[in-house]
Amino acid sequence: VVGYLSLSDFRPFPGYWPTLEQSLHLAPAARNQGVGTALVGAAVERARALGRRCLVAGTDAENLGSIRFHERLGY
Repeated sequence: VVGYLSLSDFRPFPGYWPTLEQSLHLAPAARNQGVGTALVGAAVERARALGRRCLVAGTDAENLGSIRFHERLGY
């Protein structure tokens, strides 16, 4: 396994129904290889298929690599 991405409900309240939180984890050797981008792309398609309209990426404020990655993808 070089990486995985999960989608979960963002908050358990009806007003947040369109929003999913994605959690992405990659093996160090898989970074900068396009794996993360491919996983997020698949997650976007899955969210659309579920009728969801918003993805939130939760990351630690000190994880600058994750922050930059998500910024490049438009988060």
